[in-house]
Parts: sequence; C-alpha cells; structure tokens
Amino acid sequence: MTRKKIIGLVLAWMLCLPLAAQLQLDATAPQSVDINEPYFQIKYTVRSAEVSSFRPPTIQGFNILSGPNTSVSRSFSSVNGRSKSEGQTVYTYTLEPTSKGTFRISAAAVVVDGKTLHSKALAIKVDGQGSRQPGAGQTSPSASQKSQAPLRRAGSDVTSSDLSLVGHLSKNKVYEQQAAVLTYEFLEKPGVGLSQVGLNQKPDFKDIVSQELPVGQIDATTTRVGGQTYRTGVIARYLLYPQKPGRLTIPAITFNCTVVQRDALLDPLDAFFNGGGTMGVTLNRQTPQQELEVLPLPTPKPQGFSGGVGQMHIDGQLIYSEQATGEMMTYRITISGVGNLRLLSAPAITFPSDFETYTPKVTDKTEVTIEGVKGQMVFDYTFVPRNVGHYDIPAIDFVYFDPIAGEYKTLTVTAKSLDIHQGRLSDEDLANIRRMREGDIRPIHTDGSHFTSADGRQLWNTPGYWLAYAVIVAILLLLKQATRGYARLKGTVSGRLNKASKVALRRLKSAKKLLKSGEERAYYSTLAEVLTDYLSRQCGLTENNGSTQQTIEQMRLKGMPEALIDEAADILQQCDMAGFAAQSDATPETLYAKAVDFITHFEAATQPVRHSSSQQNPS
Repeated sequence: MTRKKIIGLVLAWMLCLPLAAQLQLDATAPQSVDINEPYFQIKYTVRSAEVSSFRPPTIQGFNILSGPNTSVSRSFSSVNGRSKSEGQTVYTYTLEPTSKGTFRISAAAVVVDGKTLHSKALAIKVDGQGSRQPGAGQTSPSASQKSQAPLRRAGSDVTSSDLSLVGHLSKNKVYEQQAAVLTYEFLEKPGVGLSQVGLNQKPDFKDIVSQELPVGQIDATTTRVGGQTYRTGVIARYLLYPQKPGRLTIPAITFNCTVVQRDALLDPLDAFFNGGGTMGVTLNRQTPQQELEVLPLPTPKPQGFSGGVGQMHIDGQLIYSEQATGEMMTYRITISGVGNLRLLSAPAITFPSDFETYTPKVTDKTEVTIEGVKGQMVFDYTFVPRNVGHYDIPAIDFVYFDPIAGEYKTLTVTAKSLDIHQGRLSDEDLANIRRMREGDIRPIHTDGSHFTSADGRQLWNTPGYWLAYAVIVAILLLLKQATRGYARLKGTVSGRLNKASKVALRRLKSAKKLLKSGEERAYYSTLAEVLTDYLSRQCGLTENNGSTQQTIEQMRLKGMPEALIDEAADILQQCDMAGFAAQSDATPETLYAKAVDFITHFEAATQPVRHSSSQQNPS
C-alpha cells in the first residue's frame, strides 16, 4: 500500500471518529459499591434527543429504587445565520445493594433514526463490612415475597391491582386563588417490573391556573395497602390555583406505563445478546377523577383589594443619586411572600403632577415550590421631577387575603417626601440623556480629571501619552475601514435585517420539532424566545430579560406601529399563558402560524423605513 493511501485512510478514520461518537450508547456505573451505601446510580447516555425506544437491561442483585428516569436536553445555536441543534438523552437507574458479591448487568439498547445501539454490559462488585439492613419505614422481604421478586413471564396479565396510579390533593377545601398541590403516585406489586411512566395527554384543568412542579429523581419506597406490599413513588406533581368558587372537577388523567417481562422461551445465548431475554410491554393506567371544593373570598371585599391571596409583605424604597430637577429617580415597590404573586398587578401610585412618570418595570424573582409560588415581585416606577419644591408621594395601601387567618389584611407603605432643588441639566440635556439611556449609553463625566501613575509621576501631556493616543487613533481608523469593507460585502442594512427574518423562520421550524415530540412546554418557551430575539435584533432593543411586558414597552418606545405591537403582545402573552398555566386560547399550530404571519407583517411594515434610512446614510 502506498504512502498516500495510508495517509488517506488515517484521515478518513479520524474524520469518522466524531460521527461514531455520536452514535453510541454509553453506560456509566461505579466498579464497586459498599454494602452499607443507601443507593447508587447507573446511567445510559446517547447523544441524540430523537430516541424512539429504550430496551432496559436485566438488573439482578440490586433493588431498583427508581428508573429508568429519562432526561432529554436540547440546545439551539445560530452563528452567522446557520442554526445548529444538538441533543442528549440520559436514562438513569437508582439502585440499592442487597447482598455482597459481583453482579452483572446486561446490555441496554436504544433505537435512534432506525438504528439499534447497544451499550456494554456492566459488572459491579458489592463488598464492605456488615450486612444490609432494612431501610427506615421498610421491612425485610419474607421468603414468599422474595419468590415474587423475579420478573413475570412475557404475556402475563398485569391487572389494576398489580399496577395502579393514584392522585391526591394536599387540601380538599381551599379559598379562591389559594394554592393546592396535586400529586400522582404509582403502586406496583413486586415483580411487575415498572420501568417508565409518561403522560398520554396533558391534563386540562378548567377554571384552574396550574404549574407543573419538577419531580426530579423518583425516590421509590415500600408501603402496604390492604395487606399487600407495594413499591410507590411520585411521578408528577402540579400546583393549582382555582380561579372561581364552587366544586371544581380534577379530571382523570391517563398515563403510559412500560413494564418489563421475562421471555422464558428465549435461548440463553440469544438472551445474552438481546438485553438478557426481557421485553417491554406498554399499558395504560388512568387516575380516578377528583373534586376540589373552592370557597369564595369573603364579601364585601375591601376597597383597593389587590387580588393577592397568601402570606405577603410589601416594602417601598426611593432610589436616586440626588434630589434635583432633571434627575431620573426610581420608586421600587417589592411584594414578597408565598401566594399567587405572579398574578398580581402593579400597585397604583399617585405621583405629583410635576413629575414625569413612565410605565413601571416588573421583575419576577419568584420560584415554584411545593408550598406555592414563593419569592418577590419587584415593581420599579421611574419618574423625573420637573420643578423645584417640596413634594410628597402618598402612602400606599396593599390589601390581600390571608387564607390561613381567613381574613383580609392591609399593609401600608408610608408616604415618601422629596425636597427637589434646581438641577444642573436643562430640558434639552435631559432629553439627550433619556435617548442615550434608551440606547444603553450613559452620560460622560465632564469634570476635570488628572491621570497620575501609582508612583506619583504625571501621565498627562507626556511623550508616552501622545504615543498611546496616536496608536489608538490609528487602530480606530483601521477598524473604520474594515467595517466599511465588511458592510459592502454583506450588503445594505435592509439586506442584513432580511437575513435576520430568515434566521427566525428557520428557528421556528426547528421549534416545531418539539411539538411533534410532545414537548409542548419547551415548544412554547422556544417560540417566545425566537420571537423576542427577532424583535431585539430588528428594533435594537437593549437590556431585554425576555419578559413580554419589557419587550412590548421597548417596542412602544422605539415608535413601532401599534398594530405590530398588539400582534406581538398577543403571541407572546399566549406563549406565557401556555407555558405557565398549561392553557391557551390558541392551539400550538395556530400560534406557530401567527408567529410566521407576524414576521411577514413586520418586514412589510418596516422595510420601506429601513430602505429610506439606508439611502440617506450610504456606507
């Protein structure tokens, strides 16, 4: 073989390595564990988010506390107009050692793009001092129970008494807007071999705002029901906020359950190469319907009731550099606690007529917990005093309902006083500062400055200073020339913006794949992210934290047509409601069509303006 052929083969082999790495199922587990360890994990990882099926391994010598728990991650990136999508799927088992020895875990398998990938078999040694003791709240299995531990034979019937799903509410009676936690658990007899549980269809909670709580790793335990031993664990949990009084129905929910059964007729040699002779069987299990009694809030409701229900606190703080005309100041109202914080509106504040005020900025600093929505909602009111004098911002009364005490409570933020003196800025200076701040540029200090080195030597007006000045000017001139050349190569500003719309449309198509795979929540989040990023690029929006209210406010400040603002607000608010409350007035396909139509309308409405700007400012 010639030298050139050898080099060519080596290069081809090196280029194929990344592709091969993406098409393999990696298995990771400790080589040895201590008999006294409460649990350990094994993981099966494949670098793809499009896995059509998973064939579990045969696990003997360990108690399966949970698993396989499936985790799918996706990432989208766009560089120079090219979109790239990457994914990863991880199957995790949590195991408990039961006895000493070396135990073999057979190979697992997944199907990706029609190809079956096998993992390596694992060998785990269990050693250490002492023997395994039953966990707290559990009993050691009897001989009859041990005989039931092996997996059932293929074709065995799995009845509702063998495997069932139950749901229960943390409270059966709550006030309107008071949180209740809905928890779903599985009950499985030993030997059933439950390996995976997934929703057949997302629950439709009517007249209830819901938020899914992350369950994380399923921590299975042993319990006894009706004299029978079962394994049980939490598979789903929702935080519910009822929106109207009366008896509300929690609908029955259907879950897809996969159980593993033993194929006793399979040849031992075939079993070695086919996951240990096991097969997965899919069953449907439905939870029973439940009712939640919702009490109306006491009447009459006090004047100024905010709609808040829970345990809350309020605080007010003035933020400013100096009390002078033309200075931008902020009145920050912070509402904290536990309750329906995300459903609160900005409190109404009556500012003096001599103050120029702006729409309040809302910052969500809450998190969803099993206790409810917890944290802070921050409302920043920006204002500018116009005249000299003494001013008072009146006290604020915040009225909310405490469901534990069963009564309305009023919290007061005391009045704030300001003594405004004449500022150094004229109205024209203030207008320029506002424009600069909208463009994320801060005023330059014009006071006299002297640059001195650490050892006290003067740096100003020295040969070194002027040399550095000349170098900086030369670099700026070179950058300017390079920028002009790059602009000529890439086309006009209009062309670049048209390219941005094409990138957004490609990203929307990528987001639609999430909908096909059943990940609606991720789909709504990605749809809102694509639209917000597109508006940020096209309108030059700055300091955008992704919130719908901030995006709409910045579009309005940029002078966008009101029709476009309303269209964008409708789509983003529908995405927010679908992502938070699992409900929307529009179907996912309708929202997708609306997003595509909005980009088309935006280009048609703004392209003439951009074109005239490029003609007036040729590069």
